[in-house]
Amino acid sequence: MEAKCTSAIVLVIVQFCGFSDTSGQTLVTVNAATANEFNNVTMMCTPSFLTGDSLLQLVWAKVDDNGQQIGLALVISTGRTTNGQYSLSNNNLIITEVVRGDTGNYKCTVSTTIGNPGDDSAALAVNYLDNPGLKLMSNDDETAIFECTEPDGFPTPITVAWIKDGNELGVSDTDKYPSSDTTLTINDVNETDEGVYQCRAENAAYSGTEGKLSNTATLSIAFATTSYIPSLVVGMTFAGVLIGFIICLIVGFIIISKIRN
Repeated sequence: MEAKCTSAIVLVIVQFCGFSDTSGQTLVTVNAATANEFNNVTMMCTPSFLTGDSLLQLVWAKVDDNGQQIGLALVISTGRTTNGQYSLSNNNLIITEVVRGDTGNYKCTVSTTIGNPGDDSAALAVNYLDNPGLKLMSNDDETAIFECTEPDGFPTPITVAWIKDGNELGVSDTDKYPSSDTTLTINDVNETDEGVYQCRAENAAYSGTEGKLSNTATLSIAFATTSYIPSLVVGMTFAGVLIGFIICLIVGFIIISKIRN
């Protein structure tokens, strides 16, 4: 009984003074993060130290889905705290101007004075959206068809809005606009449909005016300015024939009058 009490007292003294508890694991928590492309992002690392423990070294690295490190460490608290777009601030990893290639898992490994090294990893998601392309596929006397090429982006789904002369086009009239997703069909085209068209790609990260615009395509209604030409040509031809006939009659009358005299 006395031996057990003595052992318990020694254990309490050791833990209280923090001399060693090499079986203890340093707990580390890394928070997942999301950022839009070309913005800055912070990956937060929070160690929970044992009593009397303190930080020796903290290392950030990118890892694969199995937790294996990819390439060299990004930043190290005892050495390289700044590395290109990566920097260390209060144990946290700062990534400046993230790009889609930065998407992946990041691990924070913490070494302390008495505890066993601990680590944790979490995912960084980078939102992005490319600009779509636009083509005027058909433009006849009755129907015009535009095609918007859906761009690459994350997250999905990606939707398309239609722009005419800089303003969003209302396409609720399905008789006028029977299709208005990635293909815009305009029925019964007339002069009011003329203008400069664009499509705008949107997703959850880039919506409304933050969506990505396509190139422009211009719709011109050719028959609206040329339909009168055939009738004009016919009219001019008829008038020419009539005038020629009258001239012939007059000349013939003059010649006959001279012969009689």
